[in-house]
Amino acid sequence: MGYVYEKVTYNKNIPAKILMQDKPGGRCNTTLHWHKEIEIVYMIHGCLHVKINGHESEIRDGEFYLCNSEEVHITRVDDMKANYTYLVILLSYTEMKRFAPDIDDFIFKVTQSDSSYQLIKRQILNLLGTLKSSDPYIFLVQDCYLRTIYHTLLSECKTSKGARAYIKTTVKIAHAKQIIEYINQNYREKITLDDVAQEVGFSSQYLSKYFKSITGYSFIQYLLKVRLEHALKDMMNKNLSVTDAAYDNGFTNVKSFITTCKKAYGVTPRHYKKKDA
Repeated sequence: MGYVYEKVTYNKNIPAKILMQDKPGGRCNTTLHWHKEIEIVYMIHGCLHVKINGHESEIRDGEFYLCNSEEVHITRVDDMKANYTYLVILLSYTEMKRFAPDIDDFIFKVTQSDSSYQLIKRQILNLLGTLKSSDPYIFLVQDCYLRTIYHTLLSECKTSKGARAYIKTTVKIAHAKQIIEYINQNYREKITLDDVAQEVGFSSQYLSKYFKSITGYSFIQYLLKVRLEHALKDMMNKNLSVTDAAYDNGFTNVKSFITTCKKAYGVTPRHYKKKDA
């Protein structure tokens, strides 16, 4: 699930968080979010679309993307019912900053050198091979592979942020962050496109086009997505009924909650809860 700002916790033994994802397509679609950590996603099976700072690309089997610190990103897939398998690696910003105090002055571009891309890919595959190990000290091996990724990024993939185009992109994305923050703070209330437009100083028409260009969702689609994720989380964690979860999270009626869930996951909220129980 995405948030305005996602706080990441780590395994204390390695400078990263490693997550193996194997799930239906509907659960691969995130909300717009960002975090301090550098994110690497390696596709094992499927095709994942990612939009980073408004620029869209895709990764297929055997490919990966890198999202830099605080870059706004969102992911989606084409088939909600197909299964997708991929590995997520969140590299510690604090650890990176320990070796590169000026980290906020540059970004990493892994596609500018095929040799660097392939070297990082080899370390990702090495990490994959350790995930099912029963060795209680396997974290020492994982640390070696992660350190090689760190070294490759710092020695071969750094690019200055000073370019004018990067600054322009950052300013553009800043408005998206403001909009997303407003939605995440007020999704339980009755908010409209006009409310958000007034908040950020845009016309409703401009905001609608701008928001769709950044997120790939209309304002209403995104608002419902945020409400849905929070409502399902409340059903799972607080054992709320479908009705209570719907009204507690901004849905105008239960039918809207059920319809939104069916569109996203192909099942009703009640079946979603049973499947994940």
